Amino acid sequence: MLPGPAPQALSLGRERIMPTYRAYLINGDNRVTSCKPVDADTDMEALTAARQFVDGCDVEVWCLDRKIGRLERKKVRNSGL
Repeated sequence: MLPGPAPQALSLGRERIMPTYRAYLINGDNRVTSCKPVDADTDMEALTAARQFVDGCDVEVWCLDRKIGRLERKKVRNSGL
């Protein structure tokens, strides 16, 4: 470790470390179809931001190896006709 404060070139990005959130789009067969990065500071912000991806598929939000939650698409009921 270097004594004293780190030079500015080495300290870039240390001021604000943002969690790494990802939204996994899940199809009807419960398989991941794609992954989208989510820019958020908190778990709640990540879930709110991931709602934009809930369009015909479920979305699971993860922070590295920790599952934050699952947002489910609206299920269409089959009328049996």
